[in-house]
Amino acid sequence: MAKRLPQLIRRSLALGWQVDRAAVIALLGVQLLSGVLEALGLRATTGVPSLCSSATAQRGVSSKRPSTAW
Repeated sequence: MAKRLPQLIRRSLALGWQVDRAAVIALLGVQLLSGVLEALGLRATTGVPSLCSSATAQRGVSSKRPSTAW
């Protein structure tokens, strides 16, 4: 099945191109934009774990949690 995938994609694009070229171009553009935005979102979140593990962040969280002592 994996061998047939490139052929199926080519046939699907060819059929779509025959039916509505503008829609195929728009679809490819939106997919490209989606990939770029996803990459930017992942890039933006790579620094979050280091922020959460810092001593300042842990002190801030510890001071905000309710006390469990009666």
